[in-house]
Amino acid sequence: MDVRIINSAIIITAVSISGCSSFTPHWERYKEKESESESVQIEKNYNLLQEYRAVVGDPMVEANTLKSDMTQPTYYTVERPGLIAWRNNPLPIGSKWNITYLFDNQKDGDYILTSNEFYRHAIGIIAKEDGTIPANPVIRVDRKGSFQRYPAYFSNEKASAYQVSTGASVSVQYKKEDKSEKPELSGVFKKHNSKTNMEKDFGFELVYAGKQENNVKITYREYKEDFIRSSFNQELSYNMNESDIISFRSLKIKILNAGNTHIEYQVLEDKGLSWLIRQ
Repeated sequence: MDVRIINSAIIITAVSISGCSSFTPHWERYKEKESESESVQIEKNYNLLQEYRAVVGDPMVEANTLKSDMTQPTYYTVERPGLIAWRNNPLPIGSKWNITYLFDNQKDGDYILTSNEFYRHAIGIIAKEDGTIPANPVIRVDRKGSFQRYPAYFSNEKASAYQVSTGASVSVQYKKEDKSEKPELSGVFKKHNSKTNMEKDFGFELVYAGKQENNVKITYREYKEDFIRSSFNQELSYNMNESDIISFRSLKIKILNAGNTHIEYQVLEDKGLSWLIRQ
């Protein structure tokens, strides 16, 4: 057997294998950020130093931590019909486009948008925050992608930069192989901001339970996502002969008047209920 032929076959095989590597975009993947304040919000049923009245069975003090639940991340929709971006196929009007990557040249664009309705996220469109697309905004981002960019054009337009940027009516089409830079196109995409719901996470309440002799009775209850944690219930008793100010964790409450059926009081201090946030 000729050794030279074997060596050639090995070289050809090695080249073929090395050419099969996948394209890996260097752009940073986009992740929606939630407000830090949302993660520590507390909802309370009282204001400090304000006078309140509660009857037996009513919560004197009630507070809940709120967690954010993002029901809809930020996305874009196509607003201008007839825009050709890949293989003579127009972007579907009204189609939903997700922010997939942060584009690394923010002078040219802020994001790379992709859509499941347009080549299943394989083709990306560079866009600015306001939905404007720059010159040559089309880029392939799947494993067969590259850093080469391609033009986008309207199916019935071929004209000056002014006509294209303003959407003026023209008749001649761009040729697909035309790689010359085109001006920015505004109003192509419309931004839809993310939506979040604030839902109760952990909470507690101090419920007035009446008065026995000169002792004020209060029941402590805990909740997790609106479900009571009965094993953490506490029956509290405070002797009014000792002090008209009662304390529980970070709370200080001044008792103004107490009877068998009702109580009048002020919350003097709660120190921000920091212990509630840590639950």
